[in-house]
Amino acid sequence: MTPVVAALAAVVGFGGAISSAPAPEPTRQVRGVLEEVDFIHRTGRFRDASTGSVRDFILLPSAAVYVWNAEADLRDLTPGTACEFTLQRDPDGRFTRVVTLRDRFTVDARHGDTHWDTHWLVGPTVRKRAAEEQRRAYTAFVKARGLAGRVERTSGRTLTVALFGDPDTFASIWSKEFVPDRDVHVAVANEELRTWNPPVDNERARMNAVEVRPAVEPGFSGVRLTVTVNFMLEGFRKGRVVRVFGPGWRVQDQPFGEQLFHYGARHFPPDLAENPAKEYPDQYPFRTDYSNAHLPWYRIKAGVTPPPDSEHRIYGELLSVGADHRSGRFRLEDSRDEVEFALIPGGTVRALNAEADLGDIPVGTRCRFHLYQDDTGAFRRASFVTDEVSDLVKTGAVWRIESLNLAAGHLIAPRQPPGVKNDQGDPEQPPDVGRALLRVDANTRVWKGDKPVKLTNLAVGDLLLVNRTGERAGQPSRCADVWVGAETHKQFTDPQRRKAAAPK
Repeated sequence: MTPVVAALAAVVGFGGAISSAPAPEPTRQVRGVLEEVDFIHRTGRFRDASTGSVRDFILLPSAAVYVWNAEADLRDLTPGTACEFTLQRDPDGRFTRVVTLRDRFTVDARHGDTHWDTHWLVGPTVRKRAAEEQRRAYTAFVKARGLAGRVERTSGRTLTVALFGDPDTFASIWSKEFVPDRDVHVAVANEELRTWNPPVDNERARMNAVEVRPAVEPGFSGVRLTVTVNFMLEGFRKGRVVRVFGPGWRVQDQPFGEQLFHYGARHFPPDLAENPAKEYPDQYPFRTDYSNAHLPWYRIKAGVTPPPDSEHRIYGELLSVGADHRSGRFRLEDSRDEVEFALIPGGTVRALNAEADLGDIPVGTRCRFHLYQDDTGAFRRASFVTDEVSDLVKTGAVWRIESLNLAAGHLIAPRQPPGVKNDQGDPEQPPDVGRALLRVDANTRVWKGDKPVKLTNLAVGDLLLVNRTGERAGQPSRCADVWVGAETHKQFTDPQRRKAAAPK
């Protein structure tokens, strides 16, 4: 039994039996270990404790996250944490949408279990203190961003907003502030709970009524605010998400990356910028990865460049490359099915952040494939294939070592976005936008400059670019190559660039 399999086996039985209680929508409870999280888009990956496979997830806008039996954000969870996920189906019928996410302590506490089998020695006093600290941290987090909720109905300038969140949290922390005849500010938000520009895109509102009902749907507090705004904004329509800043709360710019319009927004990395396919689906007459599930996918037309966002993006392990270097086979990351594919005319490949052909990507590399349907409806026609490190460089992101455990074969690394200049023109390092558990082993190659070094040369604080292997049964994805430090990052692509520039 491998260390990963043994660890997953220990996760299956925590907190007693998985609940089979009925829910408003068909749900499934799954236990697993958190692998990677994206704070901005509220997405991530976890390793299923029952199957050992990696599964993608996305938080619903109303999703409830708990750490230490207190409300939390994805930022409060460390990769490697055992969790229980309550999932709903997505438009393709897969269980990927998170209704609730609880860490192991929360699950154990709700089942009355008091044991904890990690390296921490956790008694009642420590548990209570940890929960209190988590509540304080989350309270500050919410006050800086506003309480999130969904507009249930409108009438003239009056909105009824159903607030997301835990009912007990609202009762104990917010109820004294949210009372009729007090003023709040309401800001437009999106399904990721990101606001555009709260100091500008908000309206002062007077609370007319605060109705508290029993919470019957996970993620909803049971609290409904009826407010009258000074002016109706486009984003206040029924069904839209808003942020409500309580009486006296400061309506402020959000941390870089969380806010869709910000200082330096013109230089936003593409993964942080506003996504038109997600925010303005009516502009697209076809299905995208982000919206319009009721429409067909765009079909490739001879001699016509496919429109932006029309591709279906899939991650997988490159298994083989055809003799023409324009075709090959890969294994899907989520299902492990194998797919034969071919590049379309004009299709491109990027490896080591340089122009490449498929033969330049080592077999076994984790890649992202931009795919279109063939005549049978299968996604086998590729417009673009890229390795992971090229994608990191494109976004300007690096992994920064937060902790490492080489004996266990992994390190914890936040995803650090590129530096920006603030409104005063001064350089600033934005907050981390994600965090991952990166696995390493004796086959991992580590580079400083153009020289290989040992794994033991890695240190906390090192900035990394990586390429990972694909997922295999019993063999989780690991770092195949690690490039350490800014100087190495400037030159690692040189050999591939020279090869691409050489006469054919």
